[in-house]
Formats: sequence, structure tokens, C-alpha cells
Amino acid sequence: MKQRNRQRNKRLLGNRRPLRPAHSRPRARLRIGEIQHSAREPRAQDVQIEILFCGVCHSDLHQVRNEWKEVMPTVYPVVPGHEIVGRVTK
Repeated sequence: MKQRNRQRNKRLLGNRRPLRPAHSRPRARLRIGEIQHSAREPRAQDVQIEILFCGVCHSDLHQVRNEWKEVMPTVYPVVPGHEIVGRVTK
């Protein structure tokens, strides 16, 4: 299954998007671990930042654990952490 997903992602994304590291919980019963994900190339109106620190609040933990499934089910893989500190690079 993983091999098929990788092939499908490669076919869909091609070599257009670089892979970037992130920490994710791929499925409900797995621990958070490092993954590689793709992101589109920055556009002229985008601000690029170098992320120096990222905080994980308790809301992130609820989302990762799918504890709000009745109201807002978690879509996995999920990358927790939305409170960042960084430096504008471009």
C-alpha cells in the first residue's frame, strides 16, 4: 500500500515540489514522527520564513488524538503546531 501511495504521489507531483521535513501523526494509533511532505514553490506574493521554533498547544493534542471527532474529525496525516517563531528570509 505504501509503495502504491508513493508512486501515485510521485506521478501527481512529479519533480515540481521539494520535500520538506515535518513531524506528523500519520494515523490515529501511531506516534508522532518525522515525515517528508511536499509544498508548492513560493509565489511572488508569498512571504518566506525560516521557522526557528514551533509550539504545540493543547488544542493540537486534541486534534492529533481525534478527541473532537464528533465536531471536527481529524484528517490524517496531521501536522500539529501552529504557533511558530521565525525569521523572514524573502
